[in-house]
Amino acid sequence: MATGRTSNRMETQIQELYGRGYKIRAIARMLKLARPTVRKALGIGQEGPPEEEADWKSRVDWERVREELSKRGTTIDVLHREMCPQGKRLFGGVVEI
Repeated sequence: MATGRTSNRMETQIQELYGRGYKIRAIARMLKLARPTVRKALGIGQEGPPEEEADWKSRVDWERVREELSKRGTTIDVLHREMCPQGKRLFGGVVEI
């Protein structure tokens, strides 16, 4: 049965685990809580990723990626450094190519 509110001690424990680098799913599993409960305790909304992060796939020139990766000796790490010298993430982040 649901208690309705997470105790202060539980919220502190959630924040402590999150601060140590544990993912929301792992925290929920360890403490036997639902993921939305963990997100609520952390103050993380459920609205999803920001708009600019949500459409990163459409900003990548996939034809160029395929072409470069087909060349001998090209790895994804090399390609990433060449295409994103500013330190932005190529796959999973916003990219301007």
